[in-house]
Formats: sequence, C-alpha cells, structure tokens
Amino acid sequence: MAAKTRLSVIRRVVATGLVPVLPLADVGTALQLARACRDGGAQVVEFTNRGDGAVTVFGEVLAACREELGELAVGVGSVADAPTAAAYANLGADFVVGPTLDADTARLCHSRKLAYMPGCGSASEIAEAEALGCEIVKIF
Repeated sequence: MAAKTRLSVIRRVVATGLVPVLPLADVGTALQLARACRDGGAQVVEFTNRGDGAVTVFGEVLAACREELGELAVGVGSVADAPTAAAYANLGADFVVGPTLDADTARLCHSRKLAYMPGCGSASEIAEAEALGCEIVKIF
C-alpha cells in the first residue's frame, strides 16, 4: 500500500486529536503496539528515531504495518535534520515529526508532499513553521 498523502495524514491527526508515539524496539513489539493503537481508535502512529539502526528497523516496521494495518498512517519522530528525514521519506514514511523547527527539513518534506510537524516553543517559531508549509506543530 502506498504512502498516505499529506492532506490525508493531517485529516487523520485532526480527526483523532492525537499522535501516539511508539518506540522502535523491534518489529514484533512495534507492530503489536501499532495494532493496539489502531484498535483503540488511533489513525496515525509515530515511531521514534532513536537507537542504532532505527532507520532499518523502521523500514521493516513500515512494511509490516502496510501489510497488516494498511489504513494506519505511519510516521517517524525525533527527526532533527533533512538528511534523516530524507532517509525515512525514501522508505515511505507518511509523516515526519521534529523536536524543533528545521527549515531544511520543512522544505524537504514540503517538496515531497510529506506532512512535517515540528516542535515549536514560541509564536515566532509557529509563524515560521506556517510560512514553511507546516499545518500542525507540537507546542513546547
């Protein structure tokens, strides 16, 4: 199943009002957690970009989610820079979440029609994120 569109991801987040954040420990555990979130009503899940081999594990988790939980939008969080976002985008991530606003990541995601949700701590950062095409931000 193909990646979800940016608009589709945004609509799913707005509809459920939350984005469950899950660890990328291993494929079995990640799939079990994603399944539980879906069964609880979540339409999106975010896996964290943490630990050695996170990109590789995410690729495996994404493939398993696409096969079993095709309706679920699957993204990645804790992405701090554009090269890391590109690695996940190349695997087919549905969205990217950042701990901070990074203009290069915003531009990369925008050019690929990929939802990017950066962390913002001020009104100025929120305005900058909006100017860069971000529809949703995390408020710190």
